[in-house]
Amino acid sequence: MNVLFTSDLDRTLIFSKRRMLANTCYKSIEQLDGQTISYMSKTTYNRLVQLHAVLDFVPVTTRSLQQYTRLTLFQYELTPKIAIVANGGVILRNGKIDEVWQQHIYKRQAALPLLYEQVQEHYSSMFTAPFVRRLYEVDSLFFVLTIEDGKLPEESLLQFRIDLEQFEWTCYLLGRKLYILPCFLTKGAAVQYIKSQTSYDWHVAAGDSMMDLSMLELADTCFIPQHGELKQAKAEHGLPVMKETSSNFSDETLKKIMERMSVTL
Repeated sequence: MNVLFTSDLDRTLIFSKRRMLANTCYKSIEQLDGQTISYMSKTTYNRLVQLHAVLDFVPVTTRSLQQYTRLTLFQYELTPKIAIVANGGVILRNGKIDEVWQQHIYKRQAALPLLYEQVQEHYSSMFTAPFVRRLYEVDSLFFVLTIEDGKLPEESLLQFRIDLEQFEWTCYLLGRKLYILPCFLTKGAAVQYIKSQTSYDWHVAAGDSMMDLSMLELADTCFIPQHGELKQAKAEHGLPVMKETSSNFSDETLKKIMERMSVTL
């Protein structure tokens, strides 16, 4: 059976230390400034290694290319043939950028009513608001604002999203991070491009946020944890939500995939 497993990373397969459950054995997979900042449960790690040998595992993340390459697990131990980063803006094949996809992205960017280079100036009142603590530019594709907790009124966010949409941009508030990106830049679009090149018998996907939704809706089977905003969107989108949270979710997700594929636990 030819199987595709596309999965979000942060808060789906990997977690910060404070989000790891107590009494969980975990593996360090990301360092920054000499400190470990991301972990994976050892159970998830062992199962992912087993699955990687029998299916196509494609990490799908909103991380920038640089942030993705900090994940030592995927650089030196378990190296996926394909990885999707920057929310679908960059596809890596054996560590090299897929230039066909990249040219497609550049053409879509150039056709936007409001260009990437114009967004900050056009929305300067949002980008320089007193509640904005930090601005990130992700691979010259989209922006991430770190927002002071609770300081962005819901009605202001809604109006901002409505205004963005007239220029074919949108936004998502995940925790304290406000993502501002073109509407075409989705994980689902990049996954569909991958699927158009290979025939799969089963596509399984996992993710925890609204930015994963376009990918999850493409899958034959999807896994969503108790934590994350997709739990609240269950009624609207009709996607199943598992009872597990944090690293228990990643452990159980991989267990279910292994059982379906008759891989020995």
